[in-house]
Amino acid sequence: MKMKFLNSANGSQKVHKSGKITLTAAAETDFFVGYDTNTDSVIRRGNAPFLFQEITGDFVITVKVEVDFTYTYDSGVLMLMSDENLWAKVCFEQTDFATIAVVSVVTENFSDDANGCNIRQKYVYLKAVRVKNNISFHYSLDGEVYNMVRLFNIPFNKTIYAGLACQSPVGKGTTATFDDLEIKAITVNNIRTGQ
Repeated sequence: MKMKFLNSANGSQKVHKSGKITLTAAAETDFFVGYDTNTDSVIRRGNAPFLFQEITGDFVITVKVEVDFTYTYDSGVLMLMSDENLWAKVCFEQTDFATIAVVSVVTENFSDDANGCNIRQKYVYLKAVRVKNNISFHYSLDGEVYNMVRLFNIPFNKTIYAGLACQSPVGKGTTATFDDLEIKAITVNNIRTGQ
């Protein structure tokens, strides 16, 4: 698959012969738009390394993610982006509650932040499903049985950028390894189950 790399100044990418992909993020890298509660000013960050391809219409994307967790919010990310103000991501993340969890963020000008299930193993499988402008995020411990994390509607363009990111918003950098990446241009029968 032909992929492009955004924010290469803030990280690196390596595609291994085995098919694994390694992304390394520099310090203070993230995709997030929110208010600084101390100053009430808007903080906009879109500087995390993002390896992506364009995809049109409905799809299913799955990938196995492992992260070198060191700092709070370090994460490996499955990301969907229409433009800099309209995007969504599901992350394997070290949270500010001292857990490792599946976390999702949906951004329509401003970002929300939703912690999902805690994960007690060193990797997780993530899935993103699109049916028209409906998106569902899922996770799996074994790559076979998936559980839904989130279902939402977002006014994406017909063609969007979809792929992988790595981030270290408050840390000094991290590395995420992605394996078994699969992108299928299909329409599922049930977006809640992702099948």
